[in-house]
Amino acid sequence: MPGEQFTIQIWHGRLCSDLAEIEEERQYPMNEESFHTMLRWLEAQVKPEDTAK
Repeated sequence: MPGEQFTIQIWHGRLCSDLAEIEEERQYPMNEESFHTMLRWLEAQVKPEDTAK
């Protein structure tokens, strides 16, 4: 899908994205390399205390 992008958003809380305050938003080209880049960025955003629940 050349030319297409996907958007990643981060918010906290139980609200849907339309009602929540978006804290981070990134766009990446839709290709395999960008997908892996996005995963690394997303994993870096997760705080250790978020995964302890």
